[in-house]
Amino acid sequence: MLGGNFTLSGLTGIELHGKTVGVIGTGAIGANFCKIMLGFGCKVIAQDLYPKDSLKELGVEYMEKNDLLKQSDVVSLHCPLNSETYNLINAESLEIMKDSAILINVSRGGLVDTDALIEALKDGKIGGAGLDVYE
Repeated sequence: MLGGNFTLSGLTGIELHGKTVGVIGTGAIGANFCKIMLGFGCKVIAQDLYPKDSLKELGVEYMEKNDLLKQSDVVSLHCPLNSETYNLINAESLEIMKDSAILINVSRGGLVDTDALIEALKDGKIGGAGLDVYE
């Protein structure tokens, strides 16, 4: 956005079916997102301080954040912003992610280190980002 590049060229999207979707934060919104992704035929993995048995019963597998980042084709953030989650996604966590991974943040801008994300996108370290919030 800051670079003034609003071209739609190359933004054809991906097929979700069969992809691994990592969900960080499985409160009300994150839990519903998990269910939607399961409906698209995705493998859903999650990280939360308080795992939900109801999601486990549907096939959601809970794991540590770094394991989730390594395995996910899509990472979606659904957690509050506090001192423990500030810059949850930073240069180190972006480095762990697959080069083709897509990061989605519809939660709080401060969860993502914007400068690190911009560098990762420029360097091709991640495949893309979908943000409706930024710091």
